[in-house]
Amino acid sequence: MHVLRLTRTYPNSRFKNIGLQAYMFGKYSKDSSTIFFKKNKHKSIKNRPDVKINEINLKKRSLNDNYNFNLNFIYVLLNKIYDNISLFFIILKKVNLNEIRYIHVHNINLLLAAFFLNIFYKKKIILSVGGSDIFNLKKKKLFKILIDRVSLVLSVSVDLKKKFKKVYPTSMCEVMGNGVDLNYYKFKKLKKQDIILAIGNIRWQKDYLTLLKAFNLFKKKNIKYKLVICGDIYDKKEYNKILDYIKKNSLSKSVILKGYVKSNQIRKLIYKSKILVISSTSEGLPKVLLETISCGTPVISTNVGDNAAILKDKRLVISKGNPIKMYNAINSLIKSRKKYNEIIKNFYVKRNNFSWEKLVIKTEKKIEKVLC
Repeated sequence: MHVLRLTRTYPNSRFKNIGLQAYMFGKYSKDSSTIFFKKNKHKSIKNRPDVKINEINLKKRSLNDNYNFNLNFIYVLLNKIYDNISLFFIILKKVNLNEIRYIHVHNINLLLAAFFLNIFYKKKIILSVGGSDIFNLKKKKLFKILIDRVSLVLSVSVDLKKKFKKVYPTSMCEVMGNGVDLNYYKFKKLKKQDIILAIGNIRWQKDYLTLLKAFNLFKKKNIKYKLVICGDIYDKKEYNKILDYIKKNSLSKSVILKGYVKSNQIRKLIYKSKILVISSTSEGLPKVLLETISCGTPVISTNVGDNAAILKDKRLVISKGNPIKMYNAINSLIKSRKKYNEIIKNFYVKRNNFSWEKLVIKTEKKIEKVLC
């Protein structure tokens, strides 16, 4: 049988690390798939022969960009409704719905199109939700009707499942987790450089100011080290705060804001960095955590989402918004070669738990229980 998959992004020749959930489910599912995703100018990466891919025109912005109910939000919302209605009619033209077992919505912005298919053609909906989706899901008036038609919600983390159930206590929700392409993020023992690395778009949730304060303390006794932050500017106000702090504390030669970085360059930075630091105040289960573990580079993270449960090491987990504890954790790890090597050894064992193939097989067993 066949699965219809709806996602905004899909891996392509330039951005190989986007839309991986839909791609990997298509690759490892026991069923064949038809995948619809946003059109872009780069060549999409091929999947297995029985996976059909369809590019569609979608507006650039998503509802995740707008949390406040204002004119800009209404404009974006109307664009999303238009996108979903258009997608619904495109699916009717291109897909034999009699062959579709269920619809897997990999991005909440496309849930309305699946809703129409459920209403008119009785196709069951499986919805995947990630860390930022909870901001939208709290808008009950917008999503309550849609969520009621979803047979199963797949959460990226235990923490996100708890938050989801507070908003929609009667909906069925299971933890899916997140995966890593272990053939791409291979475990390597390479000589490390004096780099503290952070990866993630610049926005208030990433709390890079706390990381900068911790690095400023660390830098005083470790003058050779650089802090490298990779990520686009999503929040200009937060970005300006970061620039002000760097300027006031004379860190311009020690802190590198690289902006957007391609996945292959990200991987190279992970390999050569001493530590990756996740300073976030809010997460579900960040891919970069699993990717960095899989590469064999130690990670220090705030106690958000499922990060602590994944790391399972109190030495690597700190409370959020606390630069002194962050500094102590970084300094302690770098100063102890024994501790550092022990963590790398543990990561080598842990990485096998993050295989996409295992994740898809496990998740489809949960889906089958709902479909039966």
